Amino acid sequence: MAAATNSGIINHQVTATIAGLSKVKSNPGEDFLNKYTGELNGILDYVTQIQTQNTGAILPTDIMQTISISQLREDEPPKDAQKYNRTRSNILAGFPARKGDLLELPIRIIE
Repeated sequence: MAAATNSGIINHQVTATIAGLSKVKSNPGEDFLNKYTGELNGILDYVTQIQTQNTGAILPTDIMQTISISQLREDEPPKDAQKYNRTRSNILAGFPARKGDLLELPIRIIE
């Protein structure tokens, strides 16, 4: 079966509008427009391809189940404190930016 395609629905003008609305770029250049126009069209092609699949035999996965608080497990401290401390220490030691036991995450703003 040939894959359905929507290639070309998204053009540079639509990509520039999306970039402006999402505050990614207020004045995107040609390289940006070429790259993201292609990516957005690829996403639409993939969605179209998924929509053509027969999913009649697949059961829904969004069924909600009601549970009560009594069905939840109790929160318990780790039984092996030494293993807990070793794991915690390894995480802290491997984190690039720290202030004591606090982990610092870089703030990245896309311009």
